[in-house]
Amino acid sequence: MDLNQIAAFTRVVETGSFRRAAQQLRVPASTVSRRIARLEKTLGARLLQRTTRQVSLTDAGKIYFDKVSPALTAVQDAAGYVSDEHSVARGRIRVTAPVDVGNSFFVEIVGRFVREHPEIQLDIELTARAVNLVEEGFDLAIRAGTLRDSTLIARKLFTIERGLFASSAYLSRRDRPRRPVDLIEHDCILFRPRTDTERWVLTNGKRDEVVDVSGPVVCEEYLFAKNAVVEGCGVALLPSFLLVRELAEGRARRVLPSWSGPGATLHVVYPSARYLPRRVALFRDFVVKSLSPPPWDEAG
Repeated sequence: MDLNQIAAFTRVVETGSFRRAAQQLRVPASTVSRRIARLEKTLGARLLQRTTRQVSLTDAGKIYFDKVSPALTAVQDAAGYVSDEHSVARGRIRVTAPVDVGNSFFVEIVGRFVREHPEIQLDIELTARAVNLVEEGFDLAIRAGTLRDSTLIARKLFTIERGLFASSAYLSRRDRPRRPVDLIEHDCILFRPRTDTERWVLTNGKRDEVVDVSGPVVCEEYLFAKNAVVEGCGVALLPSFLLVRELAEGRARRVLPSWSGPGATLHVVYPSARYLPRRVALFRDFVVKSLSPPPWDEAG
């Protein structure tokens, strides 16, 4: 029995698509189709029902999948563990992360990792969308907020704090706000508002205050909002990690430092496979170690 044929069959079942299975196996879709056809001929039974829109298991296919899937996983796990034990970590790791994370502290982590592991290639996709790791063939993701996919394993990195920031130039020409309500009289940088104003919910740990702010700049990217702060456009409610360098260099200042916006937890997540390639585990552990706690917290 050809294990490549079985692997093609199980991957099509798991992804629900010949095309996605081919992407993950890194072979043409025609090769996947040919391998499954040969497997069905060897078994003398049709395993899959194919239509233009979907792929589904036949009764025989379901029985076969339930029997071979655990066995194939065990074989692949054993091969992976033995191979990893006696080889230098190498190969490609596909990673997705939010744009603001990728262009701030994460790129520094990537730089240090590839210097330590020159045989590993990191393929990074920065996007605001929630990538389906399994269907799109990604090994790891950096994600913030609530994790909706229960099939993924998550490792907590840190809690993102959101603070109020402005430039020294802006604060030199405007009265510094002393209470959250003072923000109503300030130029504020709005992030994806639904109207001409944006509602900021702020807390000092004892009580919450809600202020409806407005301003001359509206944007959809945190990085642009950060740059707008540095250029003196107004006050913005931003993740604190974005302005570590600007604060250290005096190009930005914290406003109302005892008040902050709702936080979110940043995680590194990956598919819940029993075997994780050594190169992926190395990068996961490197990220966790680099950010638990974040270096700017240690410095502060």
